[in-house]
Amino acid sequence: MLKADARARLSEQLGPGFVVLDLRKAPPSTDIVIAPVISAQTISALKHMFPSARVVLTEVEDADLGVFFPGPVRRAVDAGADGYVVAGDLAALADFAVSDAQMALNPGQPGQLNAASVRHPSADEAVMRELKSARSRRREIQ
Repeated sequence: MLKADARARLSEQLGPGFVVLDLRKAPPSTDIVIAPVISAQTISALKHMFPSARVVLTEVEDADLGVFFPGPVRRAVDAGADGYVVAGDLAALADFAVSDAQMALNPGQPGQLNAASVRHPSADEAVMRELKSARSRRREIQ
């Protein structure tokens, strides 16, 4: 769980229209649940608790706020992997693999991959669509 100061900072960074709550205080009408990498059973439980919410898993580290939620992808990148791709099918994997630009590392951040290089485009679009929808409805985020 994020501490109060981390929730406040995330809320500030998300901008107006977002309220970041502790999972234990979030209402069933929550639009988005952001969680560290968790089991399939826990994802299922979250989907049951928040039936209309998008469940988004993340690996995040913010030393300034004492937030450390590493996961298997972070460990793989730290060990030297050049990327991690969630491909919907072999065509999506091939599209990713043939593009040198998508494998470029972020300048100034050794070991950090561009967000576009590690996500399937349709997943990016879906998450962004949900974030915009949540912002316009000014509903709550967990």
